[in-house]
Amino acid sequence: PATVKNPPPPIHRKRLVYSCGKRGWAEMASLLQAFADHTGGFEDVGEDELPTLERILLADDLFLMALLSGKKEVPEEFAGGSVMDRLMSFSKTWRAGGGG
Repeated sequence: PATVKNPPPPIHRKRLVYSCGKRGWAEMASLLQAFADHTGGFEDVGEDELPTLERILLADDLFLMALLSGKKEVPEEFAGGSVMDRLMSFSKTWRAGGGG
């Protein structure tokens, strides 16, 4: 079967939203799903930031949790654009509001 290497943005966003729930840690899945909802299914994430978002979502849960809690420095590959900053900011308010 033919594989689409660079799917159109609506399909790409749907795949990214779907991947949010496929995590090893339920807490990380809940956080990422809430972030996806907060961003309208990633509709307000620019097309140029989708590759960065995808790299973030491919990260291991333990590593991602360390980044979001400030225990590890954000690697340069995640620092492009604002999506990681937005996720970190959302994570703080989400946890403070009892989300996690």
